[in-house]
Amino acid sequence: MAKPNMEQISAALKELESVSGKLDPAEIVKFAADHPDSPLFAWFTWDDTEAAKRYRLTQARELIRTVKITVTILDHKVSAPGYVRDPEATGDAGIYRSIHHVKTDKEIARDVMVEEMKRVSNAISRANQIAHFLEAEDEIREIQRLVAALARRIGIDGIPPSPAQH
Repeated sequence: MAKPNMEQISAALKELESVSGKLDPAEIVKFAADHPDSPLFAWFTWDDTEAAKRYRLTQARELIRTVKITVTILDHKVSAPGYVRDPEATGDAGIYRSIHHVKTDKEIARDVMVEEMKRVSNAISRANQIAHFLEAEDEIREIQRLVAALARRIGIDGIPPSPAQH
């Protein structure tokens, strides 16, 4: 069965939400399992061996993210991830590099910072979309402006400024 389109998924999730006013991932899985004709059914991996393998990869990524390093700078402790996604990895490979290794290679360090700044920018863009409905757009635009300015200052291109600056 082909993956359903997002319109079908959205409609099915809205229907589930209408029952309790919330979406519970466990209930979504149960509904999908019980309704093979639902567009939600095709979204999931029902082969338990394959699903277990994918889940273990998710667990391994979570394990990698738990490692932190602590550096003391002028009596101030700073904690940072011990590993970061390898910017040279393609697709969803989920390959990581030690932050210590990244630090020794300026090109890779720059690429890591580009990816981090993109994540920050994307998170702020998502927050801006939400803020539109919560009437807090001005504050989010200011944060976007500051992130874009920081990216420019450290030489990273491609971080969009706030919508108000377009």
